[in-house]
Amino acid sequence: MLGVADHGPVSVAQVARTMGLRRQSVQQTADALARDGFLVFVDDPDDRRARRIALTTAGRRALRAVEARHAVWVEGLAARVDLRALRATVAALRDATSLLQTPPPRGRRRRKD
Repeated sequence: MLGVADHGPVSVAQVARTMGLRRQSVQQTADALARDGFLVFVDDPDDRRARRIALTTAGRRALRAVEARHAVWVEGLAARVDLRALRATVAALRDATSLLQTPPPRGRRRRKD
């Protein structure tokens, strides 16, 4: 959620759509993050009744720390990948995708007597 808000003030509904979550869940999380000082609610210039969420300095700092840890984790995973096995898996998935995209044969229906 912090990553979505990092692109500028966004509505709770926008965050929910982007992340594929329920608006109510995002609202609860936003309220908790605001209480902890990671984001603030700001007026929505397009809708006087609505508010948007924006990162605070602490929120931006926390996001950068999470991104750094995530990058280390991903690099560690990538270092353990067997490239030959990965290439074979990709080829198998391409073959399976191609087969699944082939339309079923058109046959005659059998009459039930």
